[in-house]
Amino acid sequence: MIIKLQKGFSENMVINISYCILIVAAMLTFCCSLFAAVPQISGGGSRSLVLKPDGTVWAWGGNHAGQLGDGTTNPRKFAIQVKGLEDVVSIAAGWEHNLAVKSDGTVWAWGNNRFGQLGDGTNENRNTPVKVKTIKDVTEIDAGFYHSIALQSDGTVWVWGNNELDQLGDGTKSDAYKPMQVQGLNNVVAVSGGNHHNLVLKADGTIWGWGANGYGQLGDGTMTESSIPTPVYDFNGAVFIASGNNYNVAVKADGSIWGWGMNTYGQLGNGTQTNSKIPIRINGLNNSVSIATGGYHALILQQDGTVLSMGYNRTGQLGTGATSNYQYTTLKVHGLSDVVSIAAGYYHSLALKKDGTIWAWGNNEYGQLGDGTLNYKKLPILSQIKLDQTITPAPKEDSASANTPIPTLVK
Repeated sequence: MIIKLQKGFSENMVINISYCILIVAAMLTFCCSLFAAVPQISGGGSRSLVLKPDGTVWAWGGNHAGQLGDGTTNPRKFAIQVKGLEDVVSIAAGWEHNLAVKSDGTVWAWGNNRFGQLGDGTNENRNTPVKVKTIKDVTEIDAGFYHSIALQSDGTVWVWGNNELDQLGDGTKSDAYKPMQVQGLNNVVAVSGGNHHNLVLKADGTIWGWGANGYGQLGDGTMTESSIPTPVYDFNGAVFIASGNNYNVAVKADGSIWGWGMNTYGQLGNGTQTNSKIPIRINGLNNSVSIATGGYHALILQQDGTVLSMGYNRTGQLGTGATSNYQYTTLKVHGLSDVVSIAAGYYHSLALKKDGTIWAWGNNEYGQLGDGTLNYKKLPILSQIKLDQTITPAPKEDSASANTPIPTLVK
């Protein structure tokens, strides 16, 4: 949500109002999802997903662990429907696994399950969706590299899968094949899973993180791994969070963009390659709606429907047509307008336009761009799947959380 200060209103008053709207929006999203799905896109390690308005999920790209959910392990250059999934209201793609929330609040998962990240009590890969055990009334999900995170309607946070770097937040290094609650968290309104760390956004606008911290990605001013949620240093006013590979980006209520963690490829957008252990502002941006974080690049959706990009660009995932491998400041993605949602895979990018078309660019080794080829693209191209309706963008004053379908990004 972009908050515009009006004459006679204090900043604190406006921001407090924004958090009330944020909570209400999350509740309305869950309730309204009982009736219709809001279109979403999501980018995984080497594949793409789309949630259609009819509640079905479609996938294309890499599939060696069954991550397309079509009952095979064959890669696809065109979209194919995920088997057995209906009434879906939210999706999330991790490195090699996916999650989906149905309108009844249950979570379903498929793909790589080596560390139990599918949450079905086993470590067997699944090429069709299986129900995640234990949790219910789920309003948000996200998928990390080999772990998963979910938010229940009561504000509690649940995690499962790999725990090598404390990303499950239970003080052990043991993987979990079923969801378990993260202790000490309440009033959470959004969740985001990085490669080996997590972030949550609380109703008061603060951000908390735990797990790996070798690049300062927890934002607490240290590089010390944490098994318990730790507040991001001196940061409040957040309304949107997204986590990438050892870095994070957040949107504040005033539309400003902040980043922290790994910056080797310029993915923090501040003109340097210096990692940051605390949030730093990306200069010149104050009209941002949402963000999408890939492996080492990030996308920013602006109020006017255009998209900016920054970071790693070796396979053209920034969409600028540039031949340089890195971009340390933001550039506009070429030729895109009327965009309502963005998503970033590890080395590719996606955009959903108001007319229901999906555009893609970057790595296409497994057909994840959906154009029927295996050729990398440095500029956006039209994918061969289209939603069957025109999409109405969310009002610019509405709030957006990490995976809230308003419509907004799913990583």
